[in-house]
Amino acid sequence: MPWKGAELAAILGIENVNSFRVQLSQWSHQGYINKIGPALYGPMSTST
Repeated sequence: MPWKGAELAAILGIENVNSFRVQLSQWSHQGYINKIGPALYGPMSTST
């Protein structure tokens, strides 16, 4: 299920949403999470 950065920030209680969005972008570039579309993130798919 894709999540918007602002939704994740609200769920996690993060007040500085802009900084969190930057962190999400960095994590997606590092391969920790998957950027599905503009401002949409999801877990990396697992292959077995």
